[in-house]
Amino acid sequence: MLNNLSGIGDVQAALATTNSLLADVLAELKETNSEKLEAIAAELRILNQNAQTGATSTGARGGS
Repeated sequence: MLNNLSGIGDVQAALATTNSLLADVLAELKETNSEKLEAIAAELRILNQNAQTGATSTGARGGS
């Protein structure tokens, strides 16, 4: 039915281009988010390790 409308081919082509560009943007966002999540996870691991080391040190001194 839509193929019978005048100029619908141009609209479909524009939509196909838009979809392709959006797919590229989504892929880039996924990569960026993944990289940032890995960096945050590494920082949290360091903080956790430091917190555990600090708790062990504090515990060894009798909590004072």
